[in-house]
Amino acid sequence: MANTLSQTTLSPHNQTPLCTRIYPTEAELDEKLQNAARAQEAWKQIDLKERIAVGYKFMVRAEYRHSEARIHADADAFSRKSLKK
Repeated sequence: MANTLSQTTLSPHNQTPLCTRIYPTEAELDEKLQNAARAQEAWKQIDLKERIAVGYKFMVRAEYRHSEARIHADADAFSRKSLKK
């Protein structure tokens, strides 16, 4: 019988377990929701221009991380091609 307190993610390639996540309890979920509500209240008190600046900074960093991942993927592909020769 499957464990209903956790979820195991399987690799689509060979069906081996990649990771197992434990589901939070109801009390843990309530706490997370309360924390999120408090964070939203604090966030809406911040000046709109500052919130826009934070969002822009996030987008710049996300694009950088995406570019870095693409560079590593290209390097890995190049290495595999080189090894085949």
